[in-house]
Amino acid sequence: MITTFVNYLVACTVTYYLFARAEITRWAWSRYPRFLDRTARCAACSGWWLGAALSFYLPPPTRHGAHAWEQALWGAAWGLCLTPLGAWILLAALGATHVEATDEE
Repeated sequence: MITTFVNYLVACTVTYYLFARAEITRWAWSRYPRFLDRTARCAACSGWWLGAALSFYLPPPTRHGAHAWEQALWGAAWGLCLTPLGAWILLAALGATHVEATDEE
């Protein structure tokens, strides 16, 4: 259970960050249409969809023999809760390690 928790936290957070905030993918997310940009920047909103998609590759803890739609709903709920938490941790870590640019030219 803990491994699944950590896997969801990391996978949803990394995917959210890459699709919505990372400088390396700015070329892609800066061109999103308005409705997609608003959803992508919301950690809970995009976490819902990322968790649902992830549930097909990493089944969340559910009852034995759960249907695919039940797994998708549980995965979406996990993504909804864990993506904002992971984003908060990631952004706090990035803020703590940010190095200011200097004008040494």
